[in-house]
Amino acid sequence: MGSDWTQLPSELLESISKKLNIYADYLRFQAVCRSWQSAAPKIPHHLPLQPPWLMLPPTSQQTYRAVFDLSTHELHCLSLPEDCTKPSMSPRGSSQGWLFILDLSPNIFLLNPLTRSKLDLPPLYSFPNVRSFDSHYIDGEYMLQSSSPQGFSYRRSSPYMRDCYIKKVVLSSSPSKDPNFVATAIVNFPGQLVYCRSGDDSWSVTEVPNSFSEDVIYFHGSFYTVNNFGDLAVCDLSGASPQVSFIRTPRTSPFRCEILYLVGSDDGLFLLARHHGTEWLGGNDGRRRTFKFDVFRLNWSGPVWEEVTSLEGKTLFVGESSSFSLRASDFPGCKYKENCIYYTEEYSESNFDYGMYADRGGDIGIYNVVNGNIESLPTFFFQTLQWPPPIWVTPNPW
Repeated sequence: MGSDWTQLPSELLESISKKLNIYADYLRFQAVCRSWQSAAPKIPHHLPLQPPWLMLPPTSQQTYRAVFDLSTHELHCLSLPEDCTKPSMSPRGSSQGWLFILDLSPNIFLLNPLTRSKLDLPPLYSFPNVRSFDSHYIDGEYMLQSSSPQGFSYRRSSPYMRDCYIKKVVLSSSPSKDPNFVATAIVNFPGQLVYCRSGDDSWSVTEVPNSFSEDVIYFHGSFYTVNNFGDLAVCDLSGASPQVSFIRTPRTSPFRCEILYLVGSDDGLFLLARHHGTEWLGGNDGRRRTFKFDVFRLNWSGPVWEEVTSLEGKTLFVGESSSFSLRASDFPGCKYKENCIYYTEEYSESNFDYGMYADRGGDIGIYNVVNGNIESLPTFFFQTLQWPPPIWVTPNPW
């Protein structure tokens, strides 16, 4: 007579469920039967940072968004709230599993695509260098203040503000897990780092110099930003007012690359220099493509950035979303590669023209740090990419 797996002790089932470290496996465990579902905690707080999904551009079916699961190489469809799927809305990256979404209106909000939770952030007209917003213009019009000594004003349309004004948004923690989260944003022009706390009505300046606007991450309890010489500004926003300190590295010339990324890991801090070239398609027709990354790890005793040719088993993910790292060995059976950088398209003046996705197919791929080879992600869904480009999002079930 076979064993009745539905009658296992609930304590044993709960213990087994907490050994599962991939969210999809946890869902499969709960789906076995009613007793297994009731024994497993409803919210799996034990789960580590998950292998990311690649969220693809919207299709004609706006209420669903397709995601590519890197752990299984499968496509899934996520049903999003109807009021979050207007054609004018654009996810501009993610952090802590939450999408950062802009619209042609001044509204900004966060959306967890897994739980469908939504949270408003202060609107675009509340940024420090935005002087006014006039909705009577056809596309809406913002008046911005220059950071130059002359302090002149200039106008920008709503499509520009949605697609080009903000470079990246990074959260200190998941809003549903920490009601006192902080959000920081890099403003593309003039390169300002601003922040808001949960419940704020407007964005505030951090006093981090505008030159430290290449990238921002949340690392060891503070927000780290970097300039094109590799110097770091460390912004502590845990108190009543921002506290900024600097880590200077001995470099006398800027990095000669288009984009720099900071990536934190469990054992250090990485700096990635992304290099682009032109892939010619015939005649004068070409498209920009990433052809290599230079990778550096911070030696804190210097401090100095030291170039490395191995990630020691780690996998890094970069693009418009918050950069992060995982260890392949923590997720047996997952199909992503160690010692590699997974990258998506990134904003730059040369490949974006007021929000139009200019690069046919998208600059997306896998860079092997050990041998310098570049491998494509499965391309069957990259044939008709539109704006916005694909972004990384980590499944966050709470």
